[in-house]
Amino acid sequence: MKIVNEDVVDWEPLNIRFRTERKLTEDEANDLVRFIQTWFDDTSKANPGVWRFAKEWQVTLDLQGEVTASCELMPSDAVMALSTAIEEKYPIVRELRLGLPLRGPVAAKDWTVVPARCGHNEDRDFTISFSPITIGQFQEFLEVAEGVRELN
Repeated sequence: MKIVNEDVVDWEPLNIRFRTERKLTEDEANDLVRFIQTWFDDTSKANPGVWRFAKEWQVTLDLQGEVTASCELMPSDAVMALSTAIEEKYPIVRELRLGLPLRGPVAAKDWTVVPARCGHNEDRDFTISFSPITIGQFQEFLEVAEGVRELN
């Protein structure tokens, strides 16, 4: 099964779209939704330590018959395990699309410069976005920052 990462900026929650080789019947789509929901529930119960930060997973079927799942802070190796489980039971599913594709560049109006000596910022200017981030995005930032610090 092909896994396509369209999530250029690591948005949370992770959105997963399941692409099939043909349009699913309503029964097939509902069965796939139940299977994926059960997989999330059972896998998280079987590995509570690995899934301790994951929360709020859900699987939906939209009006066009597309199955979509989302999970906040999904363990990194879980996508491959989910892919394998689906491939075994539903060979009609050919592709998992992770994340949502960006639609154009981030607008300049979403960013502002906070000058030095403003509030608690004594040392230098910094740029901040008006768009909120999730705990998962901040956690990933901290992990990357720690890795950079170790390199220096």
